[in-house]
Amino acid sequence: MQYSTVLLAILSSAVSSSALAITEAPAPAITAAPAAECTLTGLMPDCGVPCIASAAANIGCTDVEDFACQCKSAAAMQAAVMPCVVEACGTATAPVVGSVANAICTECVAPATATAVV
Repeated sequence: MQYSTVLLAILSSAVSSSALAITEAPAPAITAAPAAECTLTGLMPDCGVPCIASAAANIGCTDVEDFACQCKSAAAMQAAVMPCVVEACGTATAPVVGSVANAICTECVAPATATAVV
């Protein structure tokens, strides 16, 4: 017990007396392959494309093929697109649109290599 009290006192004084510089690395930039290079776009059901274009515009993405913009705001994109997709594609095909969109974000959009600032 006495040992742990002494150790705790030493650790506490070491932490409070030293200046700990903790820096947080900036979030990595998101880059995307051009749409022509992303073969997964061919798997997107046609009924979902107008919905994706509209939802992308609603969240501020200026181009339907700007996957980096859409994937960066995936939650907002999903909320904006799914009601339209369910109506346009039906409940059987809507999950396919979501799966393909997720695959595009996973496979065609990746965080750029970021250099941590120490």
